[in-house]
Amino acid sequence: MGVPQGSILGPVLFLLYFNDFNECLKHSNIIQFADDTVIYVSSECFFTIERSLNQDLIEISNYFRKNHLIMNLNKGKTESMLIGTAKKLSKCNDELKLQYNSRNISSTNQYKYLGSKMNTTLNMNDHFNSVYKQSCNKLSILSKMSKRMTSDSLQMIYTSMIIPPLLYSSINNLGICETQKEKLKSLQRRAEMLIGVSQANIYDLIKFHSILLVKSV
Repeated sequence: MGVPQGSILGPVLFLLYFNDFNECLKHSNIIQFADDTVIYVSSECFFTIERSLNQDLIEISNYFRKNHLIMNLNKGKTESMLIGTAKKLSKCNDELKLQYNSRNISSTNQYKYLGSKMNTTLNMNDHFNSVYKQSCNKLSILSKMSKRMTSDSLQMIYTSMIIPPLLYSSINNLGICETQKEKLKSLQRRAEMLIGVSQANIYDLIKFHSILLVKSV
C-alpha cells in the first residue's frame, strides 16, 4: 500500500491495484485515466441520476475501505456536475445532493478534467478562451525576445511551446465559431510577422492541424 512518488513502477503498480475498481459499480459508467476517475449516469430523470450515483458512492466507500484507499474530497478534486442542454438545465432548479461517507460532495458548473475546461452544456468556449489567452501571452513574451534570436529559433519555440496547447484536446474544438477561427488566424499572422517566414512555411509546420488555424471540417 503506497509507493514512492516518482518511482518508475509506481504507476504500473497503482493500475494493477486499482484494476478491479469498476466491479464495485452497480449503476454508473466509468472513465479512467491513471488515478483520475469519473463515474457518470445518464437519464432523463434527475432523481434517477442522484439516486444511482449515491448508491454507487456507498459501494465505492466500501471498496476504498477494503483496499485502504482515500478519496480526496477537496473542492476541485471530487465534485459533481449536471450536464445537459441549456433548455433542459433551465427547467431543473435542483442541485445534485451526493454524499460520500456522510460528507457532501460539492457541485460545480465548470470542471477542468485532464487539462480541458468543461461546463454543464459541454460548451468548450471557456477552454478555448483560456488556451488562446495563454498562447497570446507566450507570443508577446517571444516578441520581446525576438531581436536576440534567429528566425529558426523563433520558429522552433513557436511550434514547440505555443502551438501544442492549441492542439491538445483538439477534437473538442472542431465546432469552433467564426469569431474563434478569426482569432486563431490573427495569432498565426502575428507569428508570421514575428518569425519572418511566409504563411506557407508556418502552415507546413502545423498542417496536421489546419482545422484550428484556417478552416473547419
